[in-house]
Amino acid sequence: MIQDKIIVSIGGGQVTGVRETALQIQENLHQLFPYIKVSVIDLDEMANIESKKYTDKDYDFNAVYDTLITKPKHESLEIVLLCGSYALYDANINNLSKLKVFLDSEGDKRLINMIRSKNVNTPERLDSCITEYLDHLRPEMNKYIEPTRAHADVIIPSSNESIGSAIIVDGVVKIIEDKKGGIDHKRKLFPQLDFQLERLNVEKDRYYDLS
Repeated sequence: MIQDKIIVSIGGGQVTGVRETALQIQENLHQLFPYIKVSVIDLDEMANIESKKYTDKDYDFNAVYDTLITKPKHESLEIVLLCGSYALYDANINNLSKLKVFLDSEGDKRLINMIRSKNVNTPERLDSCITEYLDHLRPEMNKYIEPTRAHADVIIPSSNESIGSAIIVDGVVKIIEDKKGGIDHKRKLFPQLDFQLERLNVEKDRYYDLS
């Protein structure tokens, strides 16, 4: 475990706003701890897109791990937000993470978000987008990404970005307080958040998957 880094992994399905959530958390943590460096590593930006396989083979997890275990040069403490669809996939990276979060979203919403993000405005582009989703993204989600939910400390519906960000920030704050107070870091972080988590889990149970 890297003692001078707090690593938070934020995973979830494609086009669920994982990066946007990480950037919002980064901004909130900067306001709370202006003296602590908070960086974002977007795993999806590091994927091999030239020969995309839509599997775990698109990522070099060893390189990501080496980046995460590199000690900060100047700061006494650094917070690293690792985000991306496969952020909870690698066992070695999961062992480094003090907090693992999965942003949940139903399949039809991911498809709608994908269509909007690509600015689809012709029938041909719409057909291409749906084909990519059905042939590649949905199978990838079912086989590789969805199972990583099991590694999460907390699962948050992506529709509750503000509540989700607040819960993650609260968890990081408690980790920092524990470090300062010398409390055992192995204890569970979330008894203090039972009310929020119970409410989110109730809403999560209403979800369905387009598969």
